[in-house]
Amino acid sequence: MATSNFSGSWGGNLTLDTSYVVKSQDVVKNQSVITLTVKLNANGYASISGAGTKSLTLNVNGGGAIQQVDVNISAGQSKQIWQADYTIPHNADGTKSFTITTTLDINIGGYGSATVSFPAYMPKINRTSTVNVTSATMGSATTITVTRSDASYTHTLRYDWYGKTGTIATGVATSYSWTVPLTFANDIPNSTVGNGKIYVDTYSGSTLLGTSSATLTTNVPTSIIPTLASVSLSDTNSVASGITGGSPNFIQIYSGIAVNFGSASGAYGSTISNYYAEIVGKNVSINSNGGTFSNLNFSGSFILRSKVVDSRGRESVVVDTNITILEYKPPVLNFTVARTGSTSSTFTITRNANISPLTVNSVQKNVMTLTFKVAPANSSTFTSDNGPASGSWTATSSFVNSQANLAGTYDATKSWRVKGVLSDKFSSTTFEAPIVTTEMVVMSYDKDGRVGVGKIADLSLPVGAVDSFGGFFINGKSLLDIFYPIGTIYESTKPDNPSTFMGGTWSRFGNGKVLVGVDESDSDFNTVNKTGGEKSHTLTISEMPSHTHPGDAGMQFHMYKALNGEAATDGVNSGTSFKSKANTGSAGGGQAHNNLQPYVTIYRWQRTA
Repeated sequence: MATSNFSGSWGGNLTLDTSYVVKSQDVVKNQSVITLTVKLNANGYASISGAGTKSLTLNVNGGGAIQQVDVNISAGQSKQIWQADYTIPHNADGTKSFTITTTLDINIGGYGSATVSFPAYMPKINRTSTVNVTSATMGSATTITVTRSDASYTHTLRYDWYGKTGTIATGVATSYSWTVPLTFANDIPNSTVGNGKIYVDTYSGSTLLGTSSATLTTNVPTSIIPTLASVSLSDTNSVASGITGGSPNFIQIYSGIAVNFGSASGAYGSTISNYYAEIVGKNVSINSNGGTFSNLNFSGSFILRSKVVDSRGRESVVVDTNITILEYKPPVLNFTVARTGSTSSTFTITRNANISPLTVNSVQKNVMTLTFKVAPANSSTFTSDNGPASGSWTATSSFVNSQANLAGTYDATKSWRVKGVLSDKFSSTTFEAPIVTTEMVVMSYDKDGRVGVGKIADLSLPVGAVDSFGGFFINGKSLLDIFYPIGTIYESTKPDNPSTFMGGTWSRFGNGKVLVGVDESDSDFNTVNKTGGEKSHTLTISEMPSHTHPGDAGMQFHMYKALNGEAATDGVNSGTSFKSKANTGSAGGGQAHNNLQPYVTIYRWQRTA
């Protein structure tokens, strides 16, 4: 209720009284009905007569009307001048507030007008229920809890999941247990958790009162992972696979193990985003479909472990494949040649050879092939000799001091070179035996002056040549020790180790360096094998030549003013000095400069034994 005095000289003795009561509320229609009452109250000094009716302006909830009311009143009287019912619609949430304004214009006998205005608040009409849902896992039950404002309300539960909508249940009172479909995972192929909406429609009987919602957070169960049923392995080296028959057998170094994940698939909408395979314990792996393990420098039995990762970051169950990497080593060959037969013209080869057998299911798969060729000692033109010493073997992988003859006949009066080549399915090696000299005797000579010491004179040598089986010595020293004693440097444009043509033991010396003579008076060069110098060098400040940089510090002007107004006829006798500084601009790149003299490269060897 609210009141207001009238204006005018007598208006203070008369009040306008406005009040309301809530008569009824309709839950279904979401509205209230109020009864509005307007009274005129006079004290003992106020009275109005013969005034007739006056205008009462009413404004309730924004709606206005003017009613004619009887304003005649006696002293001390309280008179109801208006009463009516008004329907007030509520907001969607059941709340409602509005303004009531009444104005009465009397304007007679010292009584002016009065206005009453005040807010009105309707009791809230309980409307939609609220909903809460716990975090859920697809395929498992979760509880949807409904808090209703009226015990008579019922509810329909609905979901909205990435554009998919549907009804969960109808006629729900306060709670409902719902199993989130696994198929929801199809809509979040790149994540393990998603968010949707749960809606609750509140009904009073069959009338929909409103809808509220809650966020549905749902996890993809950990059981939903990509599938890798199997992998297939293949050898990228056709020669290797031809020997082993392919997976699970491979060959060290030469095999390339390609891994195909063809049977991999995602789960419930996910896709395969990464492939991974490793050879357990060997710190090697691949991460692509069809990726290849190559240059595998180890052998034995291993587990090749594979898995895939899907777009959710989930890993499949690993697939373990047993593989065998057969040991492979390059062929090794060594042999000696001896003259045999009644005329010493047959070459008997004592063979020491070895290849990797590459055994699969107890069967050797590698093939050992040995060939020989012979040339006169002073020639590089070889002729193949496919005698019993040569051949190919599928059941043999090594010879130890195994003897066999070459097929040819080789003059005992000449020296010969014999080369052998041992090969398998992958590689080969060549070995040349020491020169096969002529038949051994104390001394011999021929009509052309050729002399053989410890051997028959070699007729392939020039006329007058002297050939010694054990080498030449002077005063107990070999020619090698006389001309190339230990420590001597040998230089050549050919890469051949000097030991192959003059004997001794040699090692490469001073690679990439120039030689400087020892100078006992210079500490940098006073002992042998000192090293120093550099190919390039970056100058320090102290190493740069002394120099200047031209520069201009700019012009400066200074003004002086006398302390009084007298003019000076002489020059200023005092002065001020100033120091001006300026930095010059930088130049140069600060890079190292080439320190090399003109050069030509050779092979250099030092005799060490």
